Amino acid sequence: MEIKDLIDSAEIRYRKELENFFTSVWGETRLYSHDIHHHRRVWQYAKEILSLYSESDDEAYRVEPEKLLIASYIHDLGMVSEPGFKHGSASGELCRRFLEDRNFSPEGFDDVLDAIEHHDEKDYTKTVHSNNSILKILAAADDLDAFGYAGIYRYLEIYITRGISPGNIGHEIRKNAGARFRNFAACFRKYSAFYCKHRERYNILDSFMSEYNMHLERSLIIDKGENLQHQIVNMIYRMVDGKINPSGINELCGETAISPGIRDFFDRLYNELNHNQ
Repeated sequence: MEIKDLIDSAEIRYRKELENFFTSVWGETRLYSHDIHHHRRVWQYAKEILSLYSESDDEAYRVEPEKLLIASYIHDLGMVSEPGFKHGSASGELCRRFLEDRNFSPEGFDDVLDAIEHHDEKDYTKTVHSNNSILKILAAADDLDAFGYAGIYRYLEIYITRGISPGNIGHEIRKNAGARFRNFAACFRKYSAFYCKHRERYNILDSFMSEYNMHLERSLIIDKGENLQHQIVNMIYRMVDGKINPSGINELCGETAISPGIRDFFDRLYNELNHNQ
């Protein structure tokens, strides 16, 4: 059976159930960077990777799409109670509940549970050396959603939630995103079109944060004025504090008070967040 048929079959069997389970657990949680839309996008990236490996006939990455679908939809669900670095373990427990509620033996899904627990370990030691293909693809798909305009917002929201200061946030984001990109490049450089597409998205994120950091350092010496990146970061701080979703720029500022540069950023953000939903 072709990989597309296997993916379609997995979605027919499990996607609605997974979405219902996710929304029942997530409830009214306001962490927009990791809501169901994030998990939908991660699944889209995972499908893209599956198709790449299928075309290259890479035996090491012949995985069951059903398992990858489950991992994609539950990997960050633990953030409903644990938004910090231990959310993988919390998500794993929720996955175990999903499986047991459907009378699946968790022992048959050890690779899924392992992938969910360790997907956010960005030193990649376990990912690189593991024989768990679900983990490798899930970690890569999750990383891809950390690039581009969506990545800028997602990083800022979760790092603000974790209490990282405006003075450090840009440096912390570049450090984490750089590790993600290096792993992506090591795994996918041979797929030229795919690699170039997502390298461009990484560059959008890295350039934004570089400009933010550079202006922050200069403003300490020269002036206190804000550039475009600082205005956007400050707005997102206010949105997170006010529990305003990323499409709520008008609610924050009013329709007429938004500059063209800021409007362009949030339009691009909205398009990325809602792509393939």
